[in-house]
Amino acid sequence: MKRRIIIASISMLAVSAAPTVAHADPSTDANSVSFQLGLMPSFSVVGIEYVRVLHPRFDLAASASVGYGMQVSLIPRVRHVTGAWRFTAGVGPSLSLLSFDDESVRYPQLVAEGAVAYLTKGGRELQVKVGYTAFCDGDGGVFDCSTVDGQPVAALGIGWTF
Repeated sequence: MKRRIIIASISMLAVSAAPTVAHADPSTDANSVSFQLGLMPSFSVVGIEYVRVLHPRFDLAASASVGYGMQVSLIPRVRHVTGAWRFTAGVGPSLSLLSFDDESVRYPQLVAEGAVAYLTKGGRELQVKVGYTAFCDGDGGVFDCSTVDGQPVAALGIGWTF
């Protein structure tokens, strides 16, 4: 629990510092930081995401979230920008840490997601994200990928571009 509070505090500090950077014009390709709420991998409910634009058609999203479990992911995405609207889709690896009866279990996962974001003139970003997380069954650190389970993902986010 203490670890979750520390991660959530660091996330809040990063999000609160983001508005102090220079705001970008929504029509340009700008990196962003967003705070997200929803059902995310590992049954997380609060998360933070950093998006680095690599090319006008590609970006890389790094995220972390906490809730029932904790997870981190790194997702390369294709993107399409039309005016103030951004559409992205990608697939990438994720690692989750869940605790059951004082035992921690790590789950490798594969996350597929799509997002729509609207950028305001002030540099704020409003986003909706949906997707699916697939993971292998595991017990005691041994994973059986002949049976794959999954979880839907849906989140709302607000962020800042810079």
